[in-house]
Amino acid sequence: MIFKLKKHNSFLFVFIFFGFLHKFLEMGNYILSEVKTNKDIKQWLDFPAKLYKNDPHYVRPLDNEIENVFDKSRNKLFRHGDAIRFILKDKQGKVVGRIAAFFDEKTSNTYNKEENGQPTGGCGFFDCIDDQEAANMLFDAAKKWNIEHGQEAMDGPINFGDRDYFWGCLNDGFSDPVYNMPYNYPYYSKLFENYGFQTFFKQFTYRRVFSNDGLDPILHEKAKRFYGNPSYSFEILDKRNI
Repeated sequence: MIFKLKKHNSFLFVFIFFGFLHKFLEMGNYILSEVKTNKDIKQWLDFPAKLYKNDPHYVRPLDNEIENVFDKSRNKLFRHGDAIRFILKDKQGKVVGRIAAFFDEKTSNTYNKEENGQPTGGCGFFDCIDDQEAANMLFDAAKKWNIEHGQEAMDGPINFGDRDYFWGCLNDGFSDPVYNMPYNYPYYSKLFENYGFQTFFKQFTYRRVFSNDGLDPILHEKAKRFYGNPSYSFEILDKRNI
């Protein structure tokens, strides 16, 4: 088979609390609130799809996969940690950003035991319009919440769970993403860095592009038999017709 490799760079940022703090909830153009109701949850989940509606590369994650992260009966990290979600709206009530903050004692203590270490929480599921003021309000909320829970540093964007999905900020390779790998607008890294985040480590994801000419002729023959059989049909799934 013939393969092509295309590299996707994802940067994972870490922010250490030092110096001045941005003022919390004192920026006049936006209103920040905690996600509490079912309506809040739906708006929080739906926002990225609206933000990326004109981007052909964006693929919306399954809502239930995200909700499982914040389900205390499913996510074992809630046994020794906690999480919160925030949503940001403009004065007209339009959603312009979202974020989640979280910590678990095991991870926090691991960082704290390192040389010059600090108790470390996290933030993730960050999505925002290209506006530093809006991003700062979201980062402030996550930072303030982590401080209130005894954390002195914050990694992000990360996941409150496994590291094989919802992890990192894409910095290069803005094409069709690998399943559950990060995809975001190029301006995201600017929003993080302008706030004070610094690169913690770089992670790389790769994809393989298959060429039909490289497949075994037997596979082509089997495919022809299925396509020629009226008992089988192939179509794009439309949830409205399920």
